[in-house]
Amino acid sequence: MESPRLVFKFALNRMKPIITL
Repeated sequence: MESPRLVFKFALNRMKPIITL
């Protein structure tokens, strides 16, 4: 299982474009 921080960072990167829109 990946570290929570890595998953959180990945989620942030995926949500960034959505929030920018």
